[in-house]
Amino acid sequence: MSLTTISVSRRVTTLMFFLGVALLGVITFTQIGVDFLPTIKIPELLIETDLGGAPPEEIEKTVTRPIEQVVSTVNGVKSVTSVSQDRISLVMIGFCWGTNVGVLVTTQKKETKSGTINRGGEKQ
Repeated sequence: MSLTTISVSRRVTTLMFFLGVALLGVITFTQIGVDFLPTIKIPELLIETDLGGAPPEEIEKTVTRPIEQVVSTVNGVKSVTSVSQDRISLVMIGFCWGTNVGVLVTTQKKETKSGTINRGGEKQ
């Protein structure tokens, strides 16, 4: 008899076998050590701005584009993606692996506070 013939003729046995394998997998996964699941910090940053009541076109022009221009000059930036919707602007920045995002966030905050972008979204 072939394996397929046995599997079809003894369906309950086949089902119990696969349920047992799945149960062993779940038990093993829940008891896996932390050493086998290291902490991974994905080098990404999300900038969210809220401009209450403004249409998407205005938000893109006054907020999103200036932020993109400032952020794209930072070393280690791999990608910049943005979304402008009613009231909010989302700018997603992807960095190269190995980039210390914490240091870059501090630098960007200092540049933004020092007047690189003002409240209206214009560069100074």
